Amino acid sequence: MFNYSYANLIINAAAIAVTILILLLAVAVLRKILRTLAGGAQAFAKDILVIRLPKDRPKDRQEEETLQMLHEEIAAAESIFSLIGGLKANPNGFKSWLLGAHNTFTFEIVAHRRLISFYVAAPRQQRRFIEQEIYAHYPAASIEAVADYNIFTPRSSVKAGGLKLKRGSMYAIRTYKQLDIDPLDSLLNTLAKLREHEGAAIQIVVRSAPKSWRARAQRIVKEVRKGKTLSEAMKSTSYSRIFSGMGKMSEVLLQKSTEQSAAPPQRMTPIEEETLKSIEEKMSKAGLEVNIRLVVSADNEGQAQIYLDNIIDSFSQYTIFEYGNGFKKLGALRSRRL
Repeated sequence: MFNYSYANLIINAAAIAVTILILLLAVAVLRKILRTLAGGAQAFAKDILVIRLPKDRPKDRQEEETLQMLHEEIAAAESIFSLIGGLKANPNGFKSWLLGAHNTFTFEIVAHRRLISFYVAAPRQQRRFIEQEIYAHYPAASIEAVADYNIFTPRSSVKAGGLKLKRGSMYAIRTYKQLDIDPLDSLLNTLAKLREHEGAAIQIVVRSAPKSWRARAQRIVKEVRKGKTLSEAMKSTSYSRIFSGMGKMSEVLLQKSTEQSAAPPQRMTPIEEETLKSIEEKMSKAGLEVNIRLVVSADNEGQAQIYLDNIIDSFSQYTIFEYGNGFKKLGALRSRRL
């Protein structure tokens, strides 16, 4: 009788587990379908704004632009991105989880008909917000709503790709504060080489990131403060992430006993100290989820590929070697005739 009841208990538990698994799978499929449908509708619910600045500003006529002045101008753009990062990652709670947040902003640099233009695509309900911030930081700017652009021709060959970070998001890239030139010059010089009937677009899609993006960086800083080197802290946090579901048991498995750790803390190398400083500095900033897309239209596949490679190469200036970060090519679409 006992064995029969025990067998029934196991069968019932298995049935419940299978039922829960099926329900979770059904919810996941339904969520994906709803997100796809909602995403298709929201993709066109955006306003496209072209941003223009006067070629000759009073400040430019009075004095030559110094590196400090350049950094101050770029810092204004950094403030705009910080404000976007400060927005709620999921503004509508459960609805955002189910249907998607749809709170992305797209900053675009477009070369078309031998002109280089700057665009912002914003959700319609957020258009006023982004316009106010641009005017606040760039009072001389002109913002105009326009129709979507088209860089393609009936017989153009197209190459497209994207960029992603070489390492985890906690590692910093080189910023404008560490460069002695305008970081935009390299990219603009490449775009300026395109001919009348050729075109290119760089799209930087951003939205506020969840606070959890800082989690591993916080663990690393904590381990370093305990006396570990940066290399040791990175290894231990990688392992603890794998075993994080085991709770305190993982700490017992991964950490040495207090008796064994009586040795004095190891001294970090200057590079490790600089890296830790950059990680802490990045943690102090607002987080953004970013998608960088690149597309080029040219006469033939070979020329389109050259333009695409040159654009990708212009992002190499942001690379920090050793413990730093940088960008790498995400992938490319096959050339096709449009």
